[in-house]
Amino acid sequence: MRVERIREMVRQALLEKSSGRAKPLPTAVGKTQGTLHDFVNERTVVEFRSEGVLCLSPGAIVTPLARDMATKYKVRLQIVDTGTSSATSFRVAVGSDHAGFELKEAICKDLTHRGYKVEDVGTHGKESVDYPDFAVAVAKMVRSGHCRRGVFIDGAGIGGAMAANKISGVRAAHCRDHFEVKNSRTHNDANVLTLGHQGGNDFDSILELVRTWLVLPFEGGRHARRVAKIEELDRGW
Repeated sequence: MRVERIREMVRQALLEKSSGRAKPLPTAVGKTQGTLHDFVNERTVVEFRSEGVLCLSPGAIVTPLARDMATKYKVRLQIVDTGTSSATSFRVAVGSDHAGFELKEAICKDLTHRGYKVEDVGTHGKESVDYPDFAVAVAKMVRSGHCRRGVFIDGAGIGGAMAANKISGVRAAHCRDHFEVKNSRTHNDANVLTLGHQGGNDFDSILELVRTWLVLPFEGGRHARRVAKIEELDRGW
């Protein structure tokens, strides 16, 4: 009973935080008008399941239970770019070790299809390699300014983040879900995303995380002061 009570309190808190987050979907986005969500819980899925699809704004938060409900009711979760996001024509460095090779290939293909200029730094096969070499290659592409963002994949995503963060000016974030993706961009201005192919997410879910991470802006404000303190660490130690 206590666990259920805690869960209900969390649900209520999220609902209060998310009030007003459903808004009309501009007709320019598609042929039909619908609802654009930036917060989805299980109640949202039940309410809109007859539509067969839930349109999500870039960076939308979807609770784990909502994703389970969407699978149960065969509701598709679709990120919609309303035109307010930054253009997708910028350059992205993408790399992996051998464990992440297949996922890297899928990410490169998806981003190229969506208009990004992709720099594939390797690895280019399934032969065993050392992940720091390729994580650093991605980080250096970002550090030099040749690429605006970078994405790196290994088994867990943790080692890649450690290696990339050794490069001055790089803020690599290991993310496993939409909340972490959103926070890493809007609060931390992360410029490298590291992912683990063994984290429990399927390819489609990971591709969705990457797409969201790339379009989210940095909020600035009080977060800019904090990011500046992170950058100062590059010069002070």
